[in-house]
Amino acid sequence: MPLPDLVRRWQPGWGRCRTLPAATEVPGGLRVVLGLPGRHAEIFALDDQAVPALAERVAEAAEPTWLTVPTTRPGEVHIALENADLEPFPDAERLMTIELDDHPAHPVPNAYWAKTSEFRGVHRIDLTGHDGTVAASGLAAIVGTDAVMHDIRTDPAHRRRGLASAVMSALAVTATQLGATTALLVATTEGEHLYTRLGWEPVATMLTATAPMSALVRT
Repeated sequence: MPLPDLVRRWQPGWGRCRTLPAATEVPGGLRVVLGLPGRHAEIFALDDQAVPALAERVAEAAEPTWLTVPTTRPGEVHIALENADLEPFPDAERLMTIELDDHPAHPVPNAYWAKTSEFRGVHRIDLTGHDGTVAASGLAAIVGTDAVMHDIRTDPAHRRRGLASAVMSALAVTATQLGATTALLVATTEGEHLYTRLGWEPVATMLTATAPMSALVRT
Protein backbone atom coordinates (compact mmCIF):
# COMPACT_ATOMS: atom_id res chain seq x y z
CA MET A 1 0.00 0.00 0.00
CA PRO A 2 1.31 3.50 -0.80
CA LEU A 3 2.89 5.24 2.16
CA PRO A 4 0.49 8.23 2.14
CA ASP A 5 -2.42 5.81 2.58
CA LEU A 6 -0.72 4.15 5.56
CA VAL A 7 -0.13 7.54 7.16
CA ARG A 8 -3.78 8.44 6.66
CA ARG A 9 -4.79 5.15 8.30
CA TRP A 10 -2.39 5.50 11.24
CA GLN A 11 -2.90 9.15 12.14
CA PRO A 12 -6.59 9.09 13.24
CA GLY A 13 -5.95 6.23 15.67
CA TRP A 14 -2.85 7.94 17.05
CA GLY A 15 -4.86 11.11 17.54
CA ARG A 16 -7.68 9.23 19.23
CA CYS A 17 -5.23 7.60 21.66
CA ARG A 18 -4.01 11.08 22.59
CA THR A 19 -7.57 12.52 22.72
CA LEU A 20 -6.71 15.06 20.03
CA PRO A 21 -9.09 16.79 17.62
CA ALA A 22 -9.31 15.46 14.09
CA ALA A 23 -6.53 16.45 11.72
CA THR A 24 -7.08 19.08 9.07
CA GLU A 25 -5.76 18.87 5.54
CA VAL A 26 -2.97 21.19 4.47
CA PRO A 27 -1.25 20.99 1.07
CA GLY A 28 0.93 17.88 1.26
CA GLY A 29 0.09 16.93 4.83
CA LEU A 30 -2.18 16.55 7.85
CA ARG A 31 -2.10 19.16 10.63
CA VAL A 32 -2.99 18.25 14.21
CA VAL A 33 -3.33 20.63 17.16
CA LEU A 34 -1.77 19.25 20.37
CA GLY A 35 -1.70 22.47 22.39
CA LEU A 36 1.53 21.57 24.20
CA PRO A 37 4.31 23.99 25.18
CA GLY A 38 6.80 23.97 22.33
CA ARG A 39 4.49 21.71 20.29
CA HIS A 40 1.28 23.55 19.64
CA ALA A 41 0.73 21.69 16.38
CA GLU A 42 2.30 18.96 14.29
CA ILE A 43 2.15 18.42 10.54
CA PHE A 44 2.51 14.91 9.12
CA ALA A 45 3.78 14.98 5.57
CA LEU A 46 1.96 12.77 3.08
CA ASP A 47 4.70 13.14 0.50
CA ASP A 48 8.36 13.69 1.35
CA GLN A 49 8.65 15.80 -1.79
CA ALA A 50 6.48 18.37 0.00
CA VAL A 51 9.16 19.04 2.64
CA PRO A 52 10.21 22.51 1.36
CA ALA A 53 6.64 23.85 1.31
CA LEU A 54 5.72 22.26 4.63
CA ALA A 55 8.95 23.50 6.22
CA GLU A 56 8.08 27.03 5.15
CA ARG A 57 4.66 26.63 6.79
CA VAL A 58 6.34 25.44 10.01
CA ALA A 59 8.82 28.32 10.00
CA GLU A 60 6.04 30.87 9.52
CA ALA A 61 3.64 29.36 12.07
CA ALA A 62 2.56 31.70 14.86
CA GLU A 63 2.78 28.85 17.39
CA PRO A 64 5.55 26.23 17.77
CA THR A 65 4.94 23.53 15.17
CA TRP A 66 6.64 20.23 14.43
CA LEU A 67 6.98 18.64 11.01
CA THR A 68 7.08 14.84 10.85
CA VAL A 69 8.00 13.22 7.55
CA PRO A 70 7.38 9.51 6.96
CA THR A 71 9.86 8.42 4.32
CA THR A 72 11.77 5.54 2.80
CA ARG A 73 14.69 7.90 2.02
CA PRO A 74 15.66 9.20 5.45
CA GLY A 75 19.14 10.41 4.47
CA GLU A 76 17.84 12.63 1.70
CA VAL A 77 14.94 13.94 3.77
CA HIS A 78 17.21 14.75 6.72
CA ILE A 79 19.31 16.91 4.42
CA ALA A 80 16.18 18.51 2.96
CA LEU A 81 14.96 19.44 6.45
CA GLU A 82 18.30 21.02 7.32
CA ASN A 83 18.38 22.86 4.00
CA ALA A 84 14.94 24.24 4.88
CA ASP A 85 16.43 25.70 8.09
CA LEU A 86 14.63 23.25 10.38
CA GLU A 87 16.35 21.34 13.17
CA PRO A 88 15.75 17.55 13.00
CA PHE A 89 15.43 15.60 16.23
CA PRO A 90 18.38 13.25 16.76
CA ASP A 91 16.31 10.07 17.11
CA ALA A 92 14.15 8.86 14.26
CA GLU A 93 11.11 6.66 14.81
CA ARG A 94 9.59 3.90 12.67
CA LEU A 95 6.12 3.41 11.23
CA MET A 96 5.45 -0.32 11.57
CA THR A 97 2.62 -2.71 10.71
CA ILE A 98 1.52 -6.31 11.11
CA GLU A 99 -1.43 -8.44 10.04
CA LEU A 100 -3.17 -9.36 13.28
CA ASP A 101 -3.56 -13.00 12.24
CA ASP A 102 0.25 -13.17 12.34
CA HIS A 103 0.65 -11.60 15.77
CA PRO A 104 2.17 -14.09 18.24
CA ALA A 105 0.45 -14.92 21.51
CA HIS A 106 2.28 -14.13 24.73
CA PRO A 107 0.50 -15.02 27.99
CA VAL A 108 0.46 -12.73 30.99
CA PRO A 109 3.09 -13.97 33.50
CA ASN A 110 1.64 -15.62 36.60
CA ALA A 111 2.74 -12.81 38.92
CA TYR A 112 0.48 -10.32 37.10
CA TRP A 113 -3.11 -9.97 36.02
CA ALA A 114 -4.60 -8.08 33.11
CA LYS A 115 -7.28 -5.41 33.28
CA THR A 116 -9.05 -4.23 30.12
CA SER A 117 -10.85 -0.90 29.87
CA GLU A 118 -12.28 1.31 27.14
CA PHE A 119 -12.87 5.05 26.89
CA ARG A 120 -14.21 6.81 23.81
CA GLY A 121 -13.13 4.05 21.48
CA VAL A 122 -9.65 3.63 22.92
CA HIS A 123 -8.92 0.26 24.52
CA ARG A 124 -6.39 -0.01 27.34
CA ILE A 125 -4.58 -2.99 28.79
CA ASP A 126 -3.01 -2.72 32.26
CA LEU A 127 -0.87 -5.47 33.74
CA THR A 128 -0.92 -5.16 37.51
CA GLY A 129 1.40 -6.76 40.04
CA HIS A 130 0.41 -8.22 43.39
CA ASP A 131 1.23 -4.91 45.07
CA GLY A 132 -1.48 -3.22 43.00
CA THR A 133 0.85 -1.09 40.88
CA VAL A 134 0.55 -0.98 37.10
CA ALA A 135 3.64 -2.74 35.78
CA ALA A 136 2.90 -2.39 32.05
CA SER A 137 0.20 -0.88 29.86
CA GLY A 138 -0.76 -0.02 26.31
CA LEU A 139 -3.49 1.54 24.16
CA ALA A 140 -5.21 0.60 20.93
CA ALA A 141 -7.70 2.64 18.91
CA ILE A 142 -9.81 0.74 16.38
CA VAL A 143 -10.41 2.70 13.19
CA GLY A 144 -12.25 0.61 10.64
CA THR A 145 -10.23 -2.58 10.21
CA ASP A 146 -7.07 -1.00 11.63
CA ALA A 147 -5.83 -1.14 15.22
CA VAL A 148 -3.48 1.72 16.01
CA MET A 149 -1.39 0.85 19.06
CA HIS A 150 0.22 3.52 21.17
CA ASP A 151 2.02 4.30 24.42
CA ILE A 152 3.26 0.80 25.25
CA ARG A 153 4.96 1.18 28.63
CA THR A 154 6.73 -1.04 31.16
CA ASP A 155 7.71 0.22 34.59
CA PRO A 156 11.53 0.03 34.93
CA ALA A 157 11.21 -2.21 37.99
CA HIS A 158 9.28 -4.80 35.95
CA ARG A 159 11.29 -4.93 32.73
CA ARG A 160 12.75 -8.05 31.11
CA ARG A 161 9.79 -10.17 32.20
CA GLY A 162 7.93 -10.28 28.89
CA LEU A 163 5.30 -7.78 30.00
CA ALA A 164 5.43 -5.59 26.90
CA SER A 165 4.99 -8.67 24.70
CA ALA A 166 2.01 -9.72 26.84
CA VAL A 167 0.46 -6.25 26.51
CA MET A 168 0.90 -6.31 22.73
CA SER A 169 -0.63 -9.78 22.55
CA ALA A 170 -3.63 -8.74 24.65
CA LEU A 171 -4.18 -5.64 22.52
CA ALA A 172 -3.99 -7.76 19.35
CA VAL A 173 -6.61 -10.17 20.72
CA THR A 174 -8.92 -7.30 21.69
CA ALA A 175 -8.49 -5.63 18.30
CA THR A 176 -9.21 -8.86 16.43
CA GLN A 177 -12.38 -9.42 18.46
CA LEU A 178 -13.50 -5.93 17.44
CA GLY A 179 -13.00 -6.65 13.73
CA ALA A 180 -9.53 -5.24 13.10
CA THR A 181 -7.27 -7.13 10.72
CA THR A 182 -4.19 -4.89 10.55
CA ALA A 183 -2.23 -3.09 13.27
CA LEU A 184 -0.11 0.04 12.96
CA LEU A 185 2.15 1.92 15.34
CA VAL A 186 5.07 4.32 15.48
CA ALA A 187 8.02 2.91 17.42
CA THR A 188 10.98 4.45 19.12
CA THR A 189 14.36 2.87 18.43
CA GLU A 190 14.08 0.89 21.67
CA GLY A 191 10.53 -0.22 20.93
CA GLU A 192 11.39 -1.23 17.37
CA HIS A 193 13.57 -4.08 18.65
CA LEU A 194 10.64 -5.54 20.60
CA TYR A 195 8.11 -5.15 17.80
CA THR A 196 10.47 -6.66 15.24
CA ARG A 197 10.80 -9.76 17.45
CA LEU A 198 7.00 -9.96 17.46
CA GLY A 199 6.87 -9.93 13.67
CA TRP A 200 6.07 -6.26 13.02
CA GLU A 201 7.56 -4.82 9.84
CA PRO A 202 8.96 -1.30 9.45
CA VAL A 203 7.50 0.50 6.47
CA ALA A 204 8.93 4.01 6.89
CA THR A 205 11.27 6.14 8.95
CA MET A 206 9.59 9.04 10.76
CA LEU A 207 11.80 12.13 10.82
CA THR A 208 10.67 15.06 12.95
CA ALA A 209 12.01 18.60 12.84
CA THR A 210 11.03 22.05 14.00
CA ALA A 211 12.28 25.61 13.94
CA PRO A 212 15.50 25.79 16.01
CA MET A 213 14.11 28.07 18.75
CA SER A 214 11.24 25.65 19.51
CA ALA A 215 13.14 22.36 19.40
CA LEU A 216 12.33 20.29 22.50
CA VAL A 217 12.63 16.69 23.62
CA ARG A 218 9.76 14.56 22.29
CA THR A 219 6.77 13.98 24.52
